[in-house]
Parts: sequence; structure tokens; C-alpha cells
Amino acid sequence: ASIVGLVVHWGLALSPFSDGVAADAARMYELRQQHLTETAILLTENKLGPINLHELHGENIKPSLESTFPTSEIQENRGKKDGPLFKIHRVKYRKEDLLFALMDPHDSLLVQEIWIKNPRIKDEYGLFVGASMDTALLHRPDLTFHADPHHNIYASAKNSKIQYYLDGAFKRSNDSSLVAEDDAVEPWQIADRSIKYLVWKK
Repeated sequence: ASIVGLVVHWGLALSPFSDGVAADAARMYELRQQHLTETAILLTENKLGPINLHELHGENIKPSLESTFPTSEIQENRGKKDGPLFKIHRVKYRKEDLLFALMDPHDSLLVQEIWIKNPRIKDEYGLFVGASMDTALLHRPDLTFHADPHHNIYASAKNSKIQYYLDGAFKRSNDSSLVAEDDAVEPWQIADRSIKYLVWKK
């Protein structure tokens, strides 16, 4: 499903030594020190580790995920957004969710979206779950920010299949003259945000 919202650019100059970037670097160092049995996985515009996302479908998704995440549990669930129910493949390592693969609600064989919840999976731009907006804009200065009808905020770049769902609730303007359709994402609304999910959309 396409994202509805008003897109705006944030033209804030960033220092590579900002607090957010330093905190993110420290967090990634800490993660690297952990002795994990899972091999590091990279999300790119076309792949998740060795999996070609454009060739992933309902018949091969489970064996593909099992091969890529051999020590993880693959569960099949059902989900619902604003439309009909759809199938979800959930990858869980021990007690941690790694990712969710969402199938098309109208065609259960089509993979529509991949939602990554764990910082151990980074994307090709060096971003990960928990990264601050300082780090996100340092790595991807072309990101724009927009809200969906439920006031969830996303960051995305033109012609990219990888976007980011940000944490926190939508901060509404105190200007009573604005109506719902005027919900624009301003810098003050995302300054303290971080990435909650990496999202790949077909």
C-alpha cells in the first residue's frame, strides 16, 4: 500500500560528531561484541542476505527464510491493517523478533513488505533499528519525512524501496486553525525520533 501524507525536506546541517551519531556508533560496537549464532544479514534494495526479494513468493518464502536464518523460528500468522487480512511470516531468534514478511492481502503468493525489527540486520546505507535521525540524515541526506493517515511518521528517499518507520507518537501542532489534512511533518516533530523498523516495500 502506498503511503499517504505530505512530504517535506529537512534541511538541517549535521555534524558527524553529533550526540546522536556518537550514541549510534557506540551501540553498534556493543552489538558487534555480542557472540551471536546468527550470521550478519544485510538488507539492500534488492536482497535480504542471499535472498532475492523480487523472486521471493508464497511458495519459496519459508524455505528461503529457514535457510537464511537457520537457528531462528519461522512462524506464520495473520495480520490486518485498513483492509482485508493478510498472511505474515515472522522470524524469531530466541525471544527476539527479527523481521516480519507481509504478503499481499489480495494475492497470498506475493510478498508485499519486509519489516525488520532487530538492529542486527542493517541496510546497505548503514542504518539499523534504533539509529537516530542524526545518523539517518548523515547516511541518507536525501531522506524526506511524511505521515500516514494514522499519524505514523516515515522517512524515505526517491526511487528507493527501503524506508524507515519512526518511533513515538505524532506530535500535533497547537495551531487550532489547522485541519487534519494539514498535518505536515516539521523538523521539531522528528528531532528526537529514531528508527523503529527498516521497511522494504515492493
